[in-house]
Amino acid sequence: MACIPIPSDAICECLLGSLKWTFGHALRHACYLKNHQTNYETLIRENDMLRTIEEHVNKLVTAEDRKGRDIRREVEEWQKKTRELKNEAECIIRDFQEAQGTCTCCRGLPNCWYCYRRGKAAGRKHKEVAAHIEKAPMEAEQVSKPREINRAAPLNPKPLDGQETATRFVKEILDNIKDASISRIGVYGMGGVGKTTIVKHVHNQAKEFDFIMYIVVSQNLDYKHLQEKIAQYLELPLAKGADLSEGEKLILTRLKGWKYLLILDDVWQDLDIHVLGVPDPVNGSKVVVVSRTLDACHAMQTDKNIKVEAMCWKDAMSLFIQNTGDVIKQPTIEKIAMEVLRECGGLPIAITTIGAALRNNDDAAVWEDTLRALKQSTGETEGMDEKVFKILKLSYKFLDETKQNCFLYLSMFPEDEIIFTYFLSINWHLEGYIGDGMSIKEIVNKGREIILRLKNANLLESAGYAQNVNMHDLIRDLAVYVSSSEDEANFTKTGRGVSKAPTEEEWMKAKRISLMRTSIETLPDRPVSPQLKTLLFEGCEGIKTIPCSFFESMFALEILNLNGTMIKRLPDSLTKLKSLRALYFYGCKMLEDIAAIVDLPELQVLDLYLTGVKELPDGFVNLKKLRILRMGFTFKLCKIPPNLFSNMPLLEVLNMFRSYGLWKTDSEGRTSAGQSQGTLNLEDLADKENLSSVELTIKESGESIQRLMESKLVGRLEGLAIQCCGNFEGIDSSKAEDAERLKALMVQSCPELKKIIRGTDPKKVIFPDLRLLQLEELPMLERVYVEMEAHISFLKLEKLTIKGCKALKAIFTYELLKQLQNLVHFEVSNCPEVENVIDGQVGDEDEVFPKLTSFGIHNLQKLTTIYEGVLKLKALASVEVSKCPLLKKLPLDAQNCGKMRIVQGEKEWWEGLVWQEESTKAAFQKYLIIKPTDA
Repeated sequence: MACIPIPSDAICECLLGSLKWTFGHALRHACYLKNHQTNYETLIRENDMLRTIEEHVNKLVTAEDRKGRDIRREVEEWQKKTRELKNEAECIIRDFQEAQGTCTCCRGLPNCWYCYRRGKAAGRKHKEVAAHIEKAPMEAEQVSKPREINRAAPLNPKPLDGQETATRFVKEILDNIKDASISRIGVYGMGGVGKTTIVKHVHNQAKEFDFIMYIVVSQNLDYKHLQEKIAQYLELPLAKGADLSEGEKLILTRLKGWKYLLILDDVWQDLDIHVLGVPDPVNGSKVVVVSRTLDACHAMQTDKNIKVEAMCWKDAMSLFIQNTGDVIKQPTIEKIAMEVLRECGGLPIAITTIGAALRNNDDAAVWEDTLRALKQSTGETEGMDEKVFKILKLSYKFLDETKQNCFLYLSMFPEDEIIFTYFLSINWHLEGYIGDGMSIKEIVNKGREIILRLKNANLLESAGYAQNVNMHDLIRDLAVYVSSSEDEANFTKTGRGVSKAPTEEEWMKAKRISLMRTSIETLPDRPVSPQLKTLLFEGCEGIKTIPCSFFESMFALEILNLNGTMIKRLPDSLTKLKSLRALYFYGCKMLEDIAAIVDLPELQVLDLYLTGVKELPDGFVNLKKLRILRMGFTFKLCKIPPNLFSNMPLLEVLNMFRSYGLWKTDSEGRTSAGQSQGTLNLEDLADKENLSSVELTIKESGESIQRLMESKLVGRLEGLAIQCCGNFEGIDSSKAEDAERLKALMVQSCPELKKIIRGTDPKKVIFPDLRLLQLEELPMLERVYVEMEAHISFLKLEKLTIKGCKALKAIFTYELLKQLQNLVHFEVSNCPEVENVIDGQVGDEDEVFPKLTSFGIHNLQKLTTIYEGVLKLKALASVEVSKCPLLKKLPLDAQNCGKMRIVQGEKEWWEGLVWQEESTKAAFQKYLIIKPTDA
């Protein structure tokens, strides 16, 4: 083979290039050795400078965030990189410092390898730090940008179908809002005429505003509360308890330069919007003032005032028929019904109230008597049109004496208060209105029957979960008016606008005092109240201490409500309340010491729910008349007298859900001789024949669960929390069949649990009344529901929570979906293997989640789908998604989710979603709330 000659000059050029590269490389690395000390000192200087700049940037970030501006993502990335660089630089500096004096070889000469290596690290790092400093955002505009506007979610007023009068007022208000010459609009009219419904429709139909806010003011003007409501609309970080000036600055900064619509409903007096931080309505901004009086509109300096008149006859007739039914079309009823309707005066509240009272009643005599009463009734109160109370009081007079007393008792609750019906019934009993000689269960049932009657008469309204109720503010005014006129011994001052305790004379005269939700902070040392039977302080967050002698002269007190106060201990004078029968501490999270309770011999009801109580004193066994004891969610409770329940012969209701949970029994079901002082005996409860309702927590003992399910308690069990039971492998279906009343089940931190129910009979249905199910930190749990085995009934389930179940891959099977007809909310989080929420396909004819109003999914790293198709979730109002990076589709469309109001998620996730129709994305976009990526 012939050789190919290579030119000698090419060889020389190649050798020369190699020598240059080698020499330059060697020189650079030699500099690391030579300048290792200089590089070290430079790195210290650069790192110190970085710290100073970081502090400056952090202050800017805090200041801009308080102004309600969005922090730029690149700033957050710069802060994150800063923390990383500081840590890396400090490691290098620390390495230098530790090596000084030891960086020599065996003859005392410098160790060149160590010096080179550290010099190289310091040299490279100080250049990287210097480059990062150059990128620092030093000005406010570099740090933040105006916050993205989240449009206000529509309100949910009563529909105006066929109501020409109300529709006309909506249009008139909207026309005035569009008028550039008008900035403040007054809307006024008598109570119950429908003003609130009208302005809620205005809220929903108003366009071309950056912010739309609907705020209820109420009689007791509370600027702080109003600021908090506005801050919620504007998504401002207004701290609870912040002073007015701080809130004013935040709101003013947020609204300045933006076009807003502020609707202030139920205004009774002059309200300075500047105190709230709201700027004057200029450049297209508008304020709508809604009041019962024209004077209030004038005080608010309105430019145009619109009086809302009563309904026209056609609209009133339509509404009346909706409430009475077709009975008014009967020949014997029709003429009288028309006269009754005329007496209602076109007031929606009167028409619905009287209509409901006469619904489907075909007795002409009853209609004639109603007409007579309407024409003869009189009633009046300051600031209220006489004709309104004339009509509303008739509904009250329709009630028998027991229901009248129960209705007037409601006057002690604040405006817009959500009332817990269980304890409302108990208090009615303690007041002597209902339930003489009844069991607690019978008392509660009787109370709910009365509540149903009051609701049917439109004197009460449903309010959310657990059969709670509230009162229309006009109906509450009626209750206050009648109560004060018929019984001067009732003293009611409620709401945040009240800051002073009653006077000495008021304490002396009163039989009942309600100071609920007031701003009172200081109580008198020793008020003289010899007649006082009921004292309500619920929601008085300003009360942190009660004077030692406060109860000295309240010998007759029977009901004391301190729910939600901030007290830490009880005054010594509490022991003077020898007549006290009910004591409420719900939500007193600061309360730890309750030793004084042991000296209350007549106590029948004790509520320690959500308190900070750590132990029950030994004297608790003296409370032998106790009928209700609630200790749920007392997470700190660690000591209970072991013989407590054997010394409570009358106990009927016990709630220890998510509370103390150490229970044991020996083989005979009695306390062992060597049993721990802090362990309770299940058999002491099982033997109590009066005990009708039990909610328990069992910790660290699978055997105790088994004994519970085998005991006589199982049929009375309404709540069960199982926590930290390492040997618990599931509830035996044959033992659980009798737990027919179980409403709440929580299973947490049971590492061996694979199935909640153990059994092989698919015909067995367990827990048919279950409403709440929480499954948390169950690493071996495989399925929530297995249709081929005995299973839990989900027919009544309302809330489902699943957290930290590492083996779960899917949540809902097709069989399970068919049962979930009452599910209102579900939440799934921290389940790393979940790939889909609904496993399988749903038929077009199947109704899935008909009552579901909200769901949340969080930190499901493998989740790809909720459901492959589209679900018809017509009740859905809220969706929350976070840390689900693979989820690219939502099984929703705007047509089938007409009640959607909130969609929460990270910005990157939202922007990465794939939609079948862009119109669906556009429909949901207005409800979007962006969550921080690291939330």
